[in-house]
Amino acid sequence: MQKKTPISYLLLFVLLLQLITPIEMVRASNLITNPGFETDPYEEEGWVFHSSNWEQLTLTHTETDVKTGKYHMNYYNSNSHNQTETVTLTQTVPDVVPGTYTLSVQSMGGSDAEKGHLTLSVNDVTSDGFDTSGWENWETNSLTFTTDETDTLVITIAVDVEPGGWGYLDDVTLLPVTDSNDNLGPVEADIHVEKVDGLTDDFINGVDISSIIALENSGVTFYNDAGEKEDIFTILKEKGVNYIRVKVWNDPYTAGGLGYGGGNNDVATAQTIGERATAAGMKVLVNFHYSDFWADPGKQMAPKAWEGFSIAEKQDAITTFTTETLETLKAAGVDIGMVQVGNETNNGMAGESGWANMLPLFDAGTKAVRAFDSSIDIALHFTNPEKGTYPGYAKQLDDAAIDYDIFATSYYSFWHGTLANLKSTLTAIADTYDKDVLMVETSYAYTPEDGDGHENTIKGTEQNPPYPYTVQGQADAIRDAIATMASIGERGIGVFYWEPAWLPVGPPENLEENKVIWETYGSGWASSYATEYDPADAGKWYGGSAVDNQAWFDFDGHPLPSANIFNYVKTGTVAPVILREIVAQDVSINVGEEVTYPDSVVYHYTDGSTENVQASFEELTGDLKAGTYQTSGTTVRGDNVTLTIHVHAKNYIIDPSFENQSEAWTLIFNAQPNQASIKAGQADSKTGQYHAHYYSDSAIDFVLSQTISNLEPGIYQLSMYNQGGDHTDSELVLFAENSHRYEESTTVNGWANWQYTEINLIEVHDGSLTIGAHIKANPNAWGTLDDFSLIRTGDLPEVTPEDPSDIEPDEQPGDVTEDDESTDEETENEENTNENNSENGASTEDNTPDNEEDQSGPTKPTDTESDEASLEDSSDNNLEASEEITTHPDEINERTERLPNTASVIFNFMLLGLLCISLGAASFFFIRTRKTN
Repeated sequence: MQKKTPISYLLLFVLLLQLITPIEMVRASNLITNPGFETDPYEEEGWVFHSSNWEQLTLTHTETDVKTGKYHMNYYNSNSHNQTETVTLTQTVPDVVPGTYTLSVQSMGGSDAEKGHLTLSVNDVTSDGFDTSGWENWETNSLTFTTDETDTLVITIAVDVEPGGWGYLDDVTLLPVTDSNDNLGPVEADIHVEKVDGLTDDFINGVDISSIIALENSGVTFYNDAGEKEDIFTILKEKGVNYIRVKVWNDPYTAGGLGYGGGNNDVATAQTIGERATAAGMKVLVNFHYSDFWADPGKQMAPKAWEGFSIAEKQDAITTFTTETLETLKAAGVDIGMVQVGNETNNGMAGESGWANMLPLFDAGTKAVRAFDSSIDIALHFTNPEKGTYPGYAKQLDDAAIDYDIFATSYYSFWHGTLANLKSTLTAIADTYDKDVLMVETSYAYTPEDGDGHENTIKGTEQNPPYPYTVQGQADAIRDAIATMASIGERGIGVFYWEPAWLPVGPPENLEENKVIWETYGSGWASSYATEYDPADAGKWYGGSAVDNQAWFDFDGHPLPSANIFNYVKTGTVAPVILREIVAQDVSINVGEEVTYPDSVVYHYTDGSTENVQASFEELTGDLKAGTYQTSGTTVRGDNVTLTIHVHAKNYIIDPSFENQSEAWTLIFNAQPNQASIKAGQADSKTGQYHAHYYSDSAIDFVLSQTISNLEPGIYQLSMYNQGGDHTDSELVLFAENSHRYEESTTVNGWANWQYTEINLIEVHDGSLTIGAHIKANPNAWGTLDDFSLIRTGDLPEVTPEDPSDIEPDEQPGDVTEDDESTDEETENEENTNENNSENGASTEDNTPDNEEDQSGPTKPTDTESDEASLEDSSDNNLEASEEITTHPDEINERTERLPNTASVIFNFMLLGLLCISLGAASFFFIRTRKTN
């Protein structure tokens, strides 16, 4: 045993010291108690107030003209005497760890002779003075300071008030600085979040909660971290949200006033949401769809009132609707920071398609916003960044001189490719066209479960999800999206999470009651009343929330740890490291190959780390046929684990799932070039990382194929998987071709609903076969193809004449043998049995001709064929030769030229009978002759 040196002991001591030393953590939340004065500060602990003259200078707790929430503090110096008075608000904050902080307060008050003069101080650090500047001029007064050791801080807000002076104070915050995260340490949490560098104070932490009014009307409630019911806007503000997005539909109602659902987001609903967001201290993004219901790449329907409008008339209508809506919101006090002109406008807007028609509508919308208020940011919104179309969109907008500020994108990791591709795409647009870029929609599931009985977008059955369907997985998805946008630099301005509060109105077992609520309040994604406007989509699939498992709250309204993600990314977190799962990598082999069992498995932990741990597995015995097997194993730590083994028939296709982007595959475009390609994207792949993807805004027609040579003659099976959507007129065909063409049609049924298609009984004679898919589809259809397979299932049928002479020596004509005891049902099903045997690779007695034309009609048989045909009618035709009897090939011709044995025996009996008759007749005549004589 090696002797430990003093240095070894020293290192061990340092390690132990680190383990027992507690981690110092900066609290990222507001350190002020009752910062918005929402509870009575005279009744609650926290604030201490002092006035130099309470009779002259008063400080009251009031609920009018607040900055946020419902209350603020109001000071007033009566003008009954000509003297300036001072009021102070003080709070003591203990145990503040080292770091840089900002103390701030929102203030508004009189100007000139009626102004208030504010100073902020923390211990012995005092700010410069701030003067109020008039009615409704709310301003942020702040003081930034650094503390080098854990300390108790005494913060003071002092206001010198002139005679007759007045003012309001609200929203006091004491926060670690966030314009540079270098001084922030991790916070304790239930989930692991890696800190994101480069976040600025004005980075948009947004959410879209357009459904919220309908949900609240349906009885949905929300709770804070303490388990108390609280207003959703207050909760979101505390979670770090600073922007609220709300969609606006023109008229989402029937003529009788029945709502289309999805939140029934007309202008009045948008106003209510905007008012509440503003009151909570958040800016508002107004999202114009210019439609009466959902607008997305699959549909961009004009409002009912605009039916039949020309392009020029729609321009005027967009200008009027945009302007009037913004005027309504501004009059209600809504803090509009951004306007979105159109929603996911890849393929159209307001019922128009094609850039020649779309650009005038973009122009009308953006000019209306700019004319209303030039300080409002204007965003244009597109989706499907993985398709490579964004550079073309940006160029179209630039060539047409469309006046906008932000190129906005949707990004859902389960649909839209890699974040690396998104970053490179948006960076190029920002650099080339001098635009800000924004992720205006994203979300991810925290569970595969459904909360209300209406099927979710993410069902839990998807292949290769980019993140686990867990709270940690949801947090990782959002964190990575934020990090990607921040890494673009100052042009990457933020992220909006889509519908984090769209919860169930009732549990799945109350589905019928839920349907009534959805119809009544519009809290499902669509009601049946929307059928009149959108029969193809809402008319078929109307119902509840399709994203309740992607919310930031559980099904009962309690916040998940991932709801804090906008705060956590500023600091990072420290959380318990828990074993999440043990993964044994699946083993795949071909039939006949030996199984190589792994000697280790991977432990996955909640902080994203992994560890290889030794393991052993019970070995399977016997010959493994094609199929899936499982065997048990144990790790050296005593944990049980299961290994899955896939045994495949040999796949003769080169690069069947496109993982190597092999040149063996050929793409032929019959309409427009580049309508399909081999793309990376785990979420869109059946297995692996790659797939064949197609999409085009023009009619689609292409062939993906591969020619395979040196195949062993035999019977083969071809198969593939495909998924897709937005197909309204399509022909999707899997094919195999040599001297004969085999085809099988397939369909699509939405994302992640993989369709399996196969062709059986493909005959290969000369060793060559071309396989592939021919895809024809309408413009804007999309889909992916993956996991092609060509396997050999059996031998070609032997074309040999039937040999009726192979009868067992002991058998006599007319005897019933064991092989003859077949039922009528067995005879009736003989054809199906032979077909199944062929599919399974078994040989049959069916002598199917190689050329199907041989069976197309009657032909005159040869002499030999006539003899064989007559034998098929004999009762002995069903007799089968014993397995012990073999026929040498040289004997075949000789046997087919002689009479059958049965004919010889019958002929002998006939001769014997004739002989007996002759003898009898002779005897008769001989006896009669003698009697006569």
